[in-house]
Amino acid sequence: GLHIMPVPWPELPSTIPRPEERGITVQQLRELRLFLQRLCKTGLLRKDDKAINWHMLNQYHISELVLVPVISHLHFKQQLEGPPRRSWVEMVAAGPQKPQILMSHSWGGYFRDFMAVIDKVVAD
Repeated sequence: GLHIMPVPWPELPSTIPRPEERGITVQQLRELRLFLQRLCKTGLLRKDDKAINWHMLNQYHISELVLVPVISHLHFKQQLEGPPRRSWVEMVAAGPQKPQILMSHSWGGYFRDFMAVIDKVVAD
């Protein structure tokens, strides 16, 4: 039978006008991580016709191959006006989410390393 991969976003994106209220939760990051791991494991996440290994996945890959296409797809699916300009948080949050801490990251750094830091900070 046909198996559909679960996705970490609802059918309808939210609109969060204030950027300072677009904090992503640890759970939302973990759901994104699981989704990305599945894409890598199945070979569906590709760049230049080559599968991207989970251990090599960086923020450039995630933005270009997942976030921008998903945001664009949902924008046009919902027949929203104007260019598809939303944050990932608006894709996965029901409404405004004020951040509690700021975590900076390098776009070229491996996402798995970033998530290891998130998991460590949460555990502490």
